[in-house]
Amino acid sequence: MQSLRDWSVRVVVLGVLAGAAGMWFHSTSAANLGEAVQLPRPMVSTHVLMERFHEEYYKALRVGVKTEPTDRAGWKVIEHNAVRIAEASNLVAIRKVDDKKRATWMMLTEKNQQAAMDLYAAAKAKKFDDVGKAYAIVIETCNACHVQMDPDDAPVLKP
Repeated sequence: MQSLRDWSVRVVVLGVLAGAAGMWFHSTSAANLGEAVQLPRPMVSTHVLMERFHEEYYKALRVGVKTEPTDRAGWKVIEHNAVRIAEASNLVAIRKVDDKKRATWMMLTEKNQQAAMDLYAAAKAKKFDDVGKAYAIVIETCNACHVQMDPDDAPVLKP
C-alpha cells in the first residue's frame, strides 16, 4: 500500500509541476508572441525602402509606358509595377514621421497609392492614353511627396 501512496503523491506532484510549467510556458509564449506581433512596423529607413521598392518599379514603368504594349507581357509590366507601387505605398505610410507632418505624409501617400491604382486600371483596360495620364500623375504624386517631405535629399523624378 505504501508504494501506491508514493506513486499517487508522485502523480499529484508531477501534475502540479506540469500545470505550473504549462502556465509558465503559456504566459511566456503569450508575452513573446505579443512582442513579435507588433506589426506593421518599419524595418528600414524611408530612403532604403524607396531604393529597394519604389525605384525598381519606377524604372520598369518608365520603360514600360514609352510605347503602347503589343502583347500581354507588355501590359503586365505596367499592371504589375503599378500594383507594386500601390502596395508599397502602405509600407511608406507606416514610416515614422514627425507628428506635425503626419497628416501631410498620409495624404500624399494616399494620393500616390490612388494614382498607382488608376494606372493599374488603365493598363488592365489596355487604354494607353489613360496609362500615360495616370503614369504622369504617379510621378507628380511621388515628386510632391519628395518636395514637401524631404526637399534636400529626395530626388525629383522624371517621367
